[in-house]
Amino acid sequence: MPEYPAHIEIMPHVHLVRGENNARFPEANTILIDDEILTLIDAGSSTSNIETTLRDLGHSLSDLDRIVLTHFHIDHKSHAADIQKVADCELVCHVLAVKGVETFQGLVDYYGIEGHKYYDDWRALLDLRFSHITTDYNVTGTFSDGETINCGATDLIPIHLP
Repeated sequence: MPEYPAHIEIMPHVHLVRGENNARFPEANTILIDDEILTLIDAGSSTSNIETTLRDLGHSLSDLDRIVLTHFHIDHKSHAADIQKVADCELVCHVLAVKGVETFQGLVDYYGIEGHKYYDDWRALLDLRFSHITTDYNVTGTFSDGETINCGATDLIPIHLP
């Protein structure tokens, strides 16, 4: 079976950080922009793979300048709050996703699942295995469709796809 590396450079300054278990839920892939503004796009990869990638590139978690969340799904916002505490960095998301990123209740409201017959079981599972998802996130900024996010030599152009 071929090796499954923690990260792969996909173009200059841009690294794919692989999620554990082939990035199957509850993991996801993450993108690291290794540029003037060290930027993590989504935080769904294991913190171990994120830290390995940063270390391989001469950085540490505390060097991160910004986390950009593409949306509020739990496998994408995942470890962002914990990483932000260590890095003391910006955490930005699309203006329409703020409520779903900031609080667990906001995420529940977006999904429209409160009161569903399996809600209590789902919440108990999250509390037991994924408690980092149910904590509050400190969103420090937002972006809108087409608004350029500058990372140095690399620009990001977000498009919201709910």
